[in-house]
Amino acid sequence: MDKIDVNTAQNNQLSKQLEDIDDKMVVMEDSMDFIFGEIAKLSKENKDTKYELKNCQGKLAQLETKFAHQQEEIIDLKARGMRDNLMFYNIPEQRGENVHSLVEKFIQEELKMEDVKSIIIDRAHRVGRIRQLGEKPRPIVVKFNRFQDKVNLLKHAKNLKGTVYGISEQFPAEIQEKRRKLLPYMKRFKAEGKLCKLVFDKLYVDSKIFIPADSQSIQTARDDYITSSNPKSKAHSKPEEIKGKKHFADTCDGFGHSKKIKCNGNIFQAHMTVISSLTDIKDKTDILCRDEEIAKATSNTLAYRLKTPAGEIVEKYEDDGDLGTGKKILQIMQLNNAIGTLIICSHWANGGKSVGPDRFRCMRDCVLDVM
Repeated sequence: MDKIDVNTAQNNQLSKQLEDIDDKMVVMEDSMDFIFGEIAKLSKENKDTKYELKNCQGKLAQLETKFAHQQEEIIDLKARGMRDNLMFYNIPEQRGENVHSLVEKFIQEELKMEDVKSIIIDRAHRVGRIRQLGEKPRPIVVKFNRFQDKVNLLKHAKNLKGTVYGISEQFPAEIQEKRRKLLPYMKRFKAEGKLCKLVFDKLYVDSKIFIPADSQSIQTARDDYITSSNPKSKAHSKPEEIKGKKHFADTCDGFGHSKKIKCNGNIFQAHMTVISSLTDIKDKTDILCRDEEIAKATSNTLAYRLKTPAGEIVEKYEDDGDLGTGKKILQIMQLNNAIGTLIICSHWANGGKSVGPDRFRCMRDCVLDVM
């Protein structure tokens, strides 16, 4: 009997222990369910966070692209504002000086240019802090009324060779920095007997655009340039008739030209080229206007369309005095889905009669011809 009582007590004790284990298992199962629920919740939150992060990254990329294009537009506007400017260096400075007269005298005596009075100077002033006695004189910035006057002065810069004086085009600080970095390459190539020309913020070497890589030295980078147009070549050329259509230039940096249309003594002609950034617009417009005939045009109306990496279309026009013509050119480009394209339409009044609304028809025909 004693053994039976002992066994019963042990069985009861085991039963209680089993019940306790069962209760603990239930608690553990509830805890596991809660943990799995939390994990699922965290997983969903993590997925949502990743999705939101991806959206934010996309929006950030779009904002960065837009900011970059806005910066390009700002630099472009700065450059356009300086388009008719020249910088004069090392002209002695005196208190109470008449800078306007000083520049005119310099142009006549040092640049050896005749008929100085025909050159119209809008503004001329010193830039920078006032120098102390014995310091280098401050440079003079001069804004000319006509772009062609600036071009003619640059052609006479060779007369300053061997003197302490110098003249140069004025550029925004961002462009100046790019040019400063390209100067060592330019000096190296010239020492090797290559034909070099620094146009805006691009270095042309033997008719090719030189693109330096940051990781390369001057020695290893000198062969790293891509085929492009010759910056010394004339932008204006006689169009070539091919089954009623005009040819395009052989390279992406060249211009295609339309036929010339005459109306009441006025002449119209369109020019088209490929662009990949807002900087190209200023660069290629300046190259085109280096042709004397185009630079002397009564107006050079332009319109362009670009596509950003984010897929946004950037488009703009400038009438240059021919009111409403830039908008018409842009509308033609929109209808023809012209992307990455710059079109400039030149108008020479030549003392002819006013063409009135007919100028829209003439420019339209020229633009359609060059396209």
